[in-house]
Amino acid sequence: MEKTDFTIRPRIFSEHRELKFAFSTRRGGVSPEPLGLNLGFVPADSQINVLENRSRFFGALRIDIADLAIPIQNHTGSVRRVYHAGGYLNTDALVTDTIGIFLVVTVADCVPIFLFDPVHHAIAA
Repeated sequence: MEKTDFTIRPRIFSEHRELKFAFSTRRGGVSPEPLGLNLGFVPADSQINVLENRSRFFGALRIDIADLAIPIQNHTGSVRRVYHAGGYLNTDALVTDTIGIFLVVTVADCVPIFLFDPVHHAIAA
């Protein structure tokens, strides 16, 4: 496992160089504690803080924020196939095989699941 102040990169996907995969930590953010590097828009944090935290985290991964596909999660079984970056309302999981789109999932007390198909270059989060 590779760790920095902003990221934890499990080795499970390390053989797939075309894949960027990481978890955030709480360190290195501008949000008040205990939020730290909060990446989700929650009532306890400001939009300005979240945008700065996202800039720091995704910047460390060399990912442009304009290339993110982000579900607006609501704890359902809704899965959406995406072809473009942006926010996806009422969606809890995303699937894509579009190169250059980066899937984002925000979690607190849930366990994120990531699937990767190296043959079809498809990923689900």
